[in-house]
Amino acid sequence: MTGLTLRLKATDFSSGGIVPEALPPPVIGPFEKVLFGVKSTGIATGVIGSVTYEGDGVDTLLCGFSNPFIGSNTVNVTLTGARAPALQFPAVIGSGNHTAANFVLYDTAGFAVGDTACVICLGSVPGSRYLDGRTGNGTVGLALNSDVPFTGAMWKMLDAGAGAFSLQSLGSVDGPRFLDGRTRDGSVGLAPNNNQPFTGARWEVIKLQGGVSFSLRCLGDVEGPRFLDGRTGNGTVGLAPNTDPPFSGTHWGIFRR
Repeated sequence: MTGLTLRLKATDFSSGGIVPEALPPPVIGPFEKVLFGVKSTGIATGVIGSVTYEGDGVDTLLCGFSNPFIGSNTVNVTLTGARAPALQFPAVIGSGNHTAANFVLYDTAGFAVGDTACVICLGSVPGSRYLDGRTGNGTVGLALNSDVPFTGAMWKMLDAGAGAFSLQSLGSVDGPRFLDGRTRDGSVGLAPNNNQPFTGARWEVIKLQGGVSFSLRCLGDVEGPRFLDGRTGNGTVGLAPNTDPPFSGTHWGIFRR
C-alpha cells in the first residue's frame, strides 16, 4: 500500500527454503500484491528464514518467519531507512505446519498544503497509475511513473480555501497547470488557474480505509459526477458519480516527494 518500488536484496534460511515455483519477485512495484512460497527441506525441520527488500528511502525491509516442526509460529520484521518513520509494516502468521504469513507495508505520513506529491491511482485493473498533468496540451492522464519524461506527475498541493485543495502540475512544459474537473460532462483537464470560471479546480480530499487512501471530490459549481477516477486499463482520467464498485479507480494514494 505504498508508491514505493522495492528490489529484492537478500534471502536467508537457517531451515527450509524457497519453493522454486513461487520465488520472491526481484521487483515489487507500487501497490503490488505478491506471493512467494517456502517449505521444509528436511525431515521434521520446519522453515525458519527471511526475505529482504530495499527501495528509495528504505535500506532494509525484512520479512522474517518461523514455522518450526514443533512449537509456535512467529513473524518478525525490520524496517530501516530515511522513510521508515513514515511507514508501518505489520505482519501476522497462522498456526499449524501448513500456513501463511502476511506482511503489509503502508504509508502513514499523509500530506499538507505546500507539499509536492505524487497522486497514484489504486484501481484494481493493471496499468499506468500516476496522475499526470500534460501541461503542453492541457490534458490529464495516467503515467507509468513520475520520472522524466513524466514531469507532470508531480503535483503541488495548494490551499484553495474552506478546507479545499488545488493541485498544480509541475510539468516542465509551459501551459495550464491546475487539475480541473468538468462536472458537466465528467471529463478532467488542466485549467490556467483556480479562480472563476474554473470552479472545478478546487477539490475536497477525503480519507478512505483509515487514511491509507483518499478520494478527490471535485467542487465545481455545475452538478454532475465529481470523484476523480483513474482508468488504469487505458491510462485515462475522468469523473465518477461515487467511489463504490465498479469505480475502484476513485481510490488514490497521495505521497509526499
